[in-house]
Amino acid sequence: MPKEQRGLVDRVAIGIAIVGAIIGLMASFVLSNDAVILAKNADATLTCSVSAVLNCASVAKSAQAELFGFPNSFIGIAAMAALLAIMVVAWTKVRLSRWFNRALAGGVVLGLIFAGWMFYESFVVIQVLCPWCLTTDLGMLLLAFGVFRYLARLDDGTFPTRVATFSHKGYDLLATIAIAVIMVAAILLKYGSSLLG
Repeated sequence: MPKEQRGLVDRVAIGIAIVGAIIGLMASFVLSNDAVILAKNADATLTCSVSAVLNCASVAKSAQAELFGFPNSFIGIAAMAALLAIMVVAWTKVRLSRWFNRALAGGVVLGLIFAGWMFYESFVVIQVLCPWCLTTDLGMLLLAFGVFRYLARLDDGTFPTRVATFSHKGYDLLATIAIAVIMVAAILLKYGSSLLG
């Protein structure tokens, strides 16, 4: 791949990661504000509580919403802000060390696992969906795609050759789209018209 084209691919990947981090950060701030509102008044009606199925308050009051004894959204603020800062640094073309890139990849994998676990808990266990949590999931998915695409393009040994090849062939984009489509389809199949009423 020519140097100019590779630079464009890097910029697009970093840009997608930055957009994902901003989406996740904004959603985490809203969720944190909602947690404070509910701490003051457990019976408060939140603006994102649209129906029995789309109800932020029901999810926020669950045990899963405070995995470590405080709202998960506080973790989201810290993690998304840190990842946003790292990707802004990458945008400036600063080359980070391989160990740092591996730590970044590991952190993003943990973020994906955490987001996936929260989606599972909402969808299967609590059986109520939080619009802002779903927005955070979308942000995490975009962030992960952008970070992994960027790291795979570095060709510095951050990823094993097979993983980098997976990205070079565009399979990472297909996997990202497939995950999003499966999540949306599962929500529509399970809840359908009861989402809004």
